[in-house]
Amino acid sequence: MAFDLTDLFKEPEPITPAIRYAHDFGDDMRAHRWRATWDRNWDGKVQGILVTPYAVVKNTECGAWIDPHSYWHGEWSLCIPEGHKWVRNDSGQAWAKPTRQLAIDSLIYRHKRWASRILNDIIYFRDATSALGLLFPDEADHVKLSLASLEFTAKTGVR
Repeated sequence: MAFDLTDLFKEPEPITPAIRYAHDFGDDMRAHRWRATWDRNWDGKVQGILVTPYAVVKNTECGAWIDPHSYWHGEWSLCIPEGHKWVRNDSGQAWAKPTRQLAIDSLIYRHKRWASRILNDIIYFRDATSALGLLFPDEADHVKLSLASLEFTAKTGVR
């Protein structure tokens, strides 16, 4: 009996990206703060944005202590106090934001910084590959393949 593997190599169905909220609590910054992350499916492919609330353990005038390991199960389940994280109310760098929209805006800003780092890495890789080719002419095949792979990935999105 032979195994049929044809479906294994079939292109997956395209996904429709969505913003998913782990819980719909509304925006009550005295009770919880929000963090947006990339929502990934079982094989790691990004399928949208996940916005997750984190319990506020203690409020102050300037911000709040949150529990980044907390989870909701009819009520907040908290971890040990040593794991709590401080977030300012007015900081652009806060780990968790007062509202869902600010959390999404923060993810967009982090994406822009990520794109900039990748571009810088690509430029560095291209320059290093060219230097390698000039210093070691016997590695010309490797240099050519590396640059072609980089160009192919950039054009097609295929890894």
